[in-house]
Amino acid sequence: MQPAFYDIAHLLFKRKHILLLALVLILGPVVIVTLSRPPVYRAVSRIMVTQTRAYPQLSPQPEQRRVVPVNDLRRIAATAQNLRARSFLSEVGEALATNGNGTNGKQPKTGRWWKGRLAKRLEVTPHANAPLIEVAYRAAEPKAAARIVNSVVDHYIGYHTRMMVDNPMLSEFYGKRRVTLERDVADAERE
Repeated sequence: MQPAFYDIAHLLFKRKHILLLALVLILGPVVIVTLSRPPVYRAVSRIMVTQTRAYPQLSPQPEQRRVVPVNDLRRIAATAQNLRARSFLSEVGEALATNGNGTNGKQPKTGRWWKGRLAKRLEVTPHANAPLIEVAYRAAEPKAAARIVNSVVDHYIGYHTRMMVDNPMLSEFYGKRRVTLERDVADAERE
């Protein structure tokens, strides 16, 4: 063991100029390219997924009013797919184009441009251990990245609320439920 180590150390010491030159020729360009690239900032926001997706399973009849719990993983995966959907990205792109986010005095970007940019750079990552979805965006300016991520999350919250309000099954459920409750109140007053 001792002679092998001595032979390797002797060889490295004897060829130190060649090894140093190879190290400089390999690491030099890598360091220069790495230091010359502009920094990229990543803004992150989290969305908590709640039980509100169980509404279509409700019924105004008392015997069918039980809610079957939806698997959290399916609900989280569905929310992540909604965040990646083309229709949602095009809505967010139009909103970003009308707000003028990220123009910095340059020519304003169109909704189609923002949709393509979001499709490439928007990161949607569901958490495995919690009902959270992490939404991230990378940009050269930290404020622009934060503004874009916040716009996406705010738009999704509004989009999700609109989907719940525009859901015909939900409005039908509440209409029938209101009629049932009014009937129960009228029966209670008569008694």
